Amino acid sequence: MNFTANITDDINLANVTLYIYNKTGLVNQTTETYTGTEKIIGIVVTLLDDTYTWFMEVRDAANNLFTSENRTLTIDTSVVYALDITDPTTGDPESVTGGDNITITFDFTQDGANKTTDVTMENVTIGGSFADIVTTSSCTGTLDCSVYVAEDTCTNCSQCDWSEGGASSCTNDGDCASCSTGECDTNCSAAGCSISETEQFDYFAGTGWQVNVTVPTNGFSGLEDLFLNATWGGFSRWETETNSIDFGGDTCTCAGLNNNWEIDLSDFCNINDACDLGTGTLSFTGNGFVNCNAKIETTNMGDPGSLGTININSSGEVIVI
Repeated sequence: MNFTANITDDINLANVTLYIYNKTGLVNQTTETYTGTEKIIGIVVTLLDDTYTWFMEVRDAANNLFTSENRTLTIDTSVVYALDITDPTTGDPESVTGGDNITITFDFTQDGANKTTDVTMENVTIGGSFADIVTTSSCTGTLDCSVYVAEDTCTNCSQCDWSEGGASSCTNDGDCASCSTGECDTNCSAAGCSISETEQFDYFAGTGWQVNVTVPTNGFSGLEDLFLNATWGGFSRWETETNSIDFGGDTCTCAGLNNNWEIDLSDFCNINDACDLGTGTLSFTGNGFVNCNAKIETTNMGDPGSLGTININSSGEVIVI
């Protein structure tokens, strides 16, 4: 299980400690050292089937300590849960740039059966940065028509009746649902009306789950670095778009003998198959991490950079010949 976090600090990071508990107590405590002021980290821990509570403590070079909120994780390998991105966006994905709104379609399944309710969006990242979920504004409450001072303003609300009496005011209160958001914001009394924001995320029969997000402005173009994480019933699943759709190449797959291999760290690759690059070089781009669970042989390996992490697990090794 890969526990991830996006961490920023205005001084310099020192270390991150992951704590994992079950009903009997502490089952894992892992501390890893990091440097820099911004880091996307991943700590890989092997866990048995159970329900766990976990959190992270982040310490910087000035010994400031931040503790994250508690999160719950359930592992049940007897049931297969999966998340599959079926359509990241309409149009040409390579032409997408920062600030564009896109629609991502995905399925969440339990033993192959689609979950059509109770799926929760955790996060979407593009180019190593979190993408904001687009929201819809709606007006709730009851209008107070007495605040209107002109007929054309009053009649914006269909359920308000204008009175031509001596006091220029509406004779009836109106139903807030009959007004637009703009009217609610400017014409309703503060005590009687409010605006709420609803995320544009829902299930559509015959299509799947759809979420609308705004592509972050981070200097990247295209969707080569799309990553989506969602939860159902306490079971969290995630996928990068390269697992199902080829946008500019799958950077998580070995390039083969005597070929150069560039891994995009924001694809959050899990390298599970041995790779012999021969005379080829291993290099990195993007911000994020890669989990190495197999042997990689190369003649030269590049630097992942200050915002990149290579996690070499117990079954993995990188040999530079």
